[in-house]
Amino acid sequence: MRKNLPVTQLEHVMNSDEVLVSRTDPKGIITYANKAFCDIAGYAAHELIGKPHNIVRHPDMPPAAFRDLWETLQAGKPWSGIVKNRCKNGDFYWVVANVSPEYDSDRKLTGYISVRTAPTRAHIEHIEQVYQHVNAGKARLPATLQTRWYKKIPLKFVMIASAVTSITTIITLSALSLHTLQQQKMDADLRTDALPLISSIRNVLEVLPQHRGMSHVWLHGVKENERKIFEIEQNIDTAMQQLLLQSESSQIAEAGSAVKQIQSDWNTLKVRWKNETANKSFEQHSALIHQLLALSQNTYHQGKIVSDQALDIIHLGGFMSETIPELNDALGRIRGIGAGIAASGKFSSDQRDTLIRLSIQAETLRDGLVDELEHVITRYNPSLNKSLSPHIDALKSSSDVFFNRVHSQIQQPDKVILDSTQFFDQGTNAIQKSLALFDAMNHNLSSLLIREQAEVTRSYHLTIAMAGSGILLSLLLVLFMMHKTFGPLKGIIRGMRRIVEGNCSQMPRKYAHDELGDIVDDMRVMQAILQYEVFEGKAANAAREAEQRQMAEEKKQAQETLARDFENKVGSLIAGLSNEAYRVSKEARDMGSIAEKLATQSGNALYAVNMGSGNVNSTAAAIEEMSVTIADVSKQIGDSRVVSSQAVLQADSATRMMNHLDSVATEVGSIVNTIREIAEQTNLLALNASIEAARAGDAGRGFSVVAGEVKELANQTARATDNIRRQIDEIQTESHQASEAIEAISQTIKAINQYSTAIAEAMQQQTLASQEISNAAQQADSSIHDARVSVEELANAAENVDQSSGEMTSLTELMLQRTEEVQHGIREFVDTLRQRA
Repeated sequence: MRKNLPVTQLEHVMNSDEVLVSRTDPKGIITYANKAFCDIAGYAAHELIGKPHNIVRHPDMPPAAFRDLWETLQAGKPWSGIVKNRCKNGDFYWVVANVSPEYDSDRKLTGYISVRTAPTRAHIEHIEQVYQHVNAGKARLPATLQTRWYKKIPLKFVMIASAVTSITTIITLSALSLHTLQQQKMDADLRTDALPLISSIRNVLEVLPQHRGMSHVWLHGVKENERKIFEIEQNIDTAMQQLLLQSESSQIAEAGSAVKQIQSDWNTLKVRWKNETANKSFEQHSALIHQLLALSQNTYHQGKIVSDQALDIIHLGGFMSETIPELNDALGRIRGIGAGIAASGKFSSDQRDTLIRLSIQAETLRDGLVDELEHVITRYNPSLNKSLSPHIDALKSSSDVFFNRVHSQIQQPDKVILDSTQFFDQGTNAIQKSLALFDAMNHNLSSLLIREQAEVTRSYHLTIAMAGSGILLSLLLVLFMMHKTFGPLKGIIRGMRRIVEGNCSQMPRKYAHDELGDIVDDMRVMQAILQYEVFEGKAANAAREAEQRQMAEEKKQAQETLARDFENKVGSLIAGLSNEAYRVSKEARDMGSIAEKLATQSGNALYAVNMGSGNVNSTAAAIEEMSVTIADVSKQIGDSRVVSSQAVLQADSATRMMNHLDSVATEVGSIVNTIREIAEQTNLLALNASIEAARAGDAGRGFSVVAGEVKELANQTARATDNIRRQIDEIQTESHQASEAIEAISQTIKAINQYSTAIAEAMQQQTLASQEISNAAQQADSSIHDARVSVEELANAAENVDQSSGEMTSLTELMLQRTEEVQHGIREFVDTLRQRA
């Protein structure tokens, strides 16, 4: 991984309204970067374009973050995360990066677009700790593509799974309901089946206690009821036979075997009871009755009557299977014992205690039955009152009469006051009233059970119908939901992909007026806005291109005119300056030659003066010759003064022309500044367009590309104006240097002019001196000293003239060199100006 070093700890904080935008090719090479990105990163645009995007990667960023980024992008998915980037100088800044792949109309990857915004400080502090732990190996970054499995489930699969789950749930609940209802139906059938068995047991219990009582009386010596006993035995056989048939067809477990055992015991008892004692026979009958009572209670429980949800059915079933049979058994025992006491005429204390116990038991059972039955009627089923109240009253009345007879006998333990037949009949009457109440309850219970069975059956069939309807409706609803959801979703996906590809011409189809239809409406509005913005962008681009072409043409013409005028004016100035410089150089060389000649002649004159005054005539002739030479020198110096004066005038004119060149360059700089301002405004407009396109997301990518191109053109214009500005600055610098050189030449020429004036004056003085020497040749001895001095001064002046002429020659050569450089710079500037026009 690339390490960009060095780094600092200075953070640059993004503004909340800033948007950093960049684009890369598929290999991550930057192809566009907006101004905000360049500014905060500290790079110029040309420093970023063509470089890998990891040029701004900070060493503190974990490599896993960028690995996850590229894996996500290569999977065709957008990536988002908080990133720490490095500035060019090593500083850093935090961004929320949103990177998306970019495709063309053929879904071919063309690059990646990154739009970055400012994160909050809380997010920065959190992610900074996370990155530190990751770099230290203490934590791992969650992969974008490795999300939880349930987040990867397709919506279609979710809907199908939901439908299957719903249907399965309906089937399961329906099956449970059907199972419950089936069980209830079976229980209802079982209760309905158990009730006839209880009725058959009731029939046996009606006659068997009668046989027990009459046989007990018969065994005590009352033989006249033997025929009655035989009839009762036949009735018992008939009831037993019906009970056996009912038990065999019943669903009650082991009911048939129990009934067979009871019938077998009855047949044995029927044969042997006459050979038994009264008490033993009574106990054998009671044991058989207890078997029937146990069978009745077992039928009540196994017949599910006790587990019925209706409390009235539970209580009625309990009364019929337990309370009434136990009450009848107690009444029957009292009836049999009492009739035996009446038949024997003996009333022992044991018998009295038995009657007391049995009477208390019977009264308790009767009172409990009456109270509970009235409670059931009042609380659970008032409709039973009409059918059961008369039987309740009859039971109370008949049992009270019977219990009063028992109490009378108990209160007189010394004698028997009971009549066997009358007491037996009173007991039988009480039992019959109890059985009548049993029959009434049996009738009501049968009606309740039949009604309950019908309701269970109806619920069972209704549940089957509802389950089938629910499953069918669920299937239809799922198909409808899939049709209503996936059709519009596919249309929305296609529409969004067209927008991402930059195709806003085809509006998405609206399938329904629901939430998905609202999304389509919003897409249409967004697409219309994008179309308008693209149209406006194209129109603005066309207008800007036309304006730029016009500006370019005007700029070209202005630059051509400026180049032509500049070349003509400055060229003529430089040519004149060059010619004058050549003339000054030539005159300076001539003046140097004259000065050398003067120096030679001055040396000769000095030699002649040193030779003495040997020959005055020779001296006079020499002096006259020197005067002629001095006259020539004076004339040459006068010509040099004229030339130097003209050179000063030409230098001043060249200076003015260079100043005019500088002002013209300044005007060109003003024009260039105006062009640069236009380029900056165009760049600002392009930046605004890029920001608006970034805010529009993927939908504004096409417009963002156009804005980027406009911005790139503005940047190129700005760079061109910068180059022109630099050229103008160089011209102005060269112009100033040339002006300064010309000014220096002018000053030098003025100095030469001053030297020439001084030499001319010296020459005039030397001429006067020569004349005086000529006139006073005869006085040479006295004037030799003055002549020597004059000649030396002349030699010194000649040396000064020669030195000044050398300096002037050097200055003119320098001026010529600078003039050639200025001409070369002007030619380059004019060529550049014409090339960019």
